[in-house]
Amino acid sequence: MMNRICVFLLSLSVLCGKPGKQPGLDPFFLEDIAPSESQSFKGVESVITEGLHHGMTEEEIQDRFGGPPTRRWTFRKPMVKGMGGTQFSYDRIICYSEVKTVNDSLVDSRKSVITTGMLERLTVTFFLLRGRSQYHVVDHWVRASARAEWTKGKFYLNPGATVDENWSGSLRDGIAYWMQRVDRQKYVGNIDKIAKEYGITAENGYLVVPAK
Repeated sequence: MMNRICVFLLSLSVLCGKPGKQPGLDPFFLEDIAPSESQSFKGVESVITEGLHHGMTEEEIQDRFGGPPTRRWTFRKPMVKGMGGTQFSYDRIICYSEVKTVNDSLVDSRKSVITTGMLERLTVTFFLLRGRSQYHVVDHWVRASARAEWTKGKFYLNPGATVDENWSGSLRDGIAYWMQRVDRQKYVGNIDKIAKEYGITAENGYLVVPAK
């Protein structure tokens, strides 16, 4: 339950705008973008089919996808991650996401409500160091209806991740990202409490993440 709650809370943020419109915004993170499924890229599948490779610059990645990412997280100091038998350092995470939805009717004893449910979700995540991709994963899930169980899609390449994660350890990375920001309370009000449960703290604006 806590994982689902944390994922929800860590997604309740907005695009970080200009300083004049965002009083108290930490200027180091001015260009960062919080997760947003409303910003969809219908060309994600075709870009994956064409092929991706390590070493691509952030500008090359953006050119391939035709626009800015749906998520951009920048870290003050490089982080180290092990994934798929590979260890690498990164100072920025960017994601490009695409979702396919369907109208879903929910009926109770009083009324019928039409909601939007997901049938497919596809996210490509890049881990960058000094502007170049060190590693990338593809999170791809599909299901037959809005209430069916998720199954891995044909593009799935995401070692160690669960159905609730965009990549292995994405929740911890999200907590670590927000804990380095002095303005974190403005965006995720209870982030310090969540971070404490995971043993993640911030000292002088830098991360202290315990070894797993």
